[in-house]
Amino acid sequence: MTVTNWNATASCDPALEATPASLEELVAIVKDRGRCPSPVRAAGSLHSLNPCAMTDGTLVHMKAAPFREIGPPANGSVTVGAGVTMFELKNALKQHGLQIAVTPEIGNATAGSVACCGTKDASLIHDADEAPGQISSTVIGVKMVNAQGQIEAVTEAQDPERMRVIRSSYGLLGIVYEVTFATCPLQMVHYRAESLPLAGLTLAQARGAANGFLGFLFPYTGKLVVERRTLDPGATPTLLDRTNRALRNHIWKTGGFPFAEDPTALDREFEVFFPFLSFRSHRADVMIDFPPGGDHFFDFGFWAFPASSWETVIPSYVDFCQTLRRELAFRPALPTEVYFIKKDRKALLSFSAEDDIFTLDMVHLLHRPATPDEQTWDEMNRRFNEFAVAHHARPLLNQTKQLSRSVVARALGADWLTFSAERLAADRNGRFLSRYFKDLLPTTG
Repeated sequence: MTVTNWNATASCDPALEATPASLEELVAIVKDRGRCPSPVRAAGSLHSLNPCAMTDGTLVHMKAAPFREIGPPANGSVTVGAGVTMFELKNALKQHGLQIAVTPEIGNATAGSVACCGTKDASLIHDADEAPGQISSTVIGVKMVNAQGQIEAVTEAQDPERMRVIRSSYGLLGIVYEVTFATCPLQMVHYRAESLPLAGLTLAQARGAANGFLGFLFPYTGKLVVERRTLDPGATPTLLDRTNRALRNHIWKTGGFPFAEDPTALDREFEVFFPFLSFRSHRADVMIDFPPGGDHFFDFGFWAFPASSWETVIPSYVDFCQTLRRELAFRPALPTEVYFIKKDRKALLSFSAEDDIFTLDMVHLLHRPATPDEQTWDEMNRRFNEFAVAHHARPLLNQTKQLSRSVVARALGADWLTFSAERLAADRNGRFLSRYFKDLLPTTG
């Protein structure tokens, strides 16, 4: 049976699909190479935007009850099963007045995936400078089944360097079945949007006096719509706040459909109307539980650029988009997402290891059955990868589109070689090594 990712941009035909009902069954799957062919890959919500989770071997679904449990929060942490979604965790923690410090936009992401992969949301910079910039850094402990079928427990307190590797291991070191997150009190945030001219705009001007921002870059009209996010402790959301948040989240959930069918009109309408959607909300409540794609859905990539390069990269990116529009007679249907994320070195392959970063996430509306522009969208992503590497950007291996061995090697450099050696030492026989990662790793890794 063919398995597809969330928006049907990647698929596979696994030889076996398994849903272990206990830890013992999960261990047996990893150990039994005859009945459960390699590579073994764990599946969460399949929200990866590339073939990261795909396999022609054994696909393990972490849906059974033992892997969906949420323990009681205590002593600044909470332990959950790997199959728990961030949306479910958000709802459970909110009852105790808690959240995790980074609450991702993608509520479908599972605990197991964010423990060893990456996703993003804009960082909030405040007095607690030690606050993490990425969601994987809120993970302070994992339990997993390694390639030998052994149970391995790792914590930040006991082995911080091993945790750095696991946080960006993409399931290549083992199948995570339990995750412990650090928690913090709920944050009330004021979300206010503004449309700004892009010409001459600095990163500091885009952020303003806010604690952080998410931006929507319109390379064909020269505008940036910024959703500034300012901590607002003690505020109480009104009915208008809740209404605006619901409308804003609906726009996210649908990818702007049906308005995105006319990208030029969407550019104008978004720039004018989105700034009216100001609201106050607990940060965790802006998380979205995305439905699976139907006959239309959005698709996006990810590249993280050093904050210090803003004034060089942004004009070059506008030129890149306009040049490809002329050459390919194509443009993405939706604005480019720009997340501001703080420096965070807690994962080996961190996309903000050396600097605060801003992302340039191209977003397009796709259809099923596929239309001819999907191939052009793929080509634009391949060319954008070269642009990004030339400007010292770093990818996410579960979100960036159309990656190649050369692009990953140049983008991640020595860190990629270090990870390759760690992976080889942990899984010399390739129990978890899928074709996707085999094609990206160095030939010796």
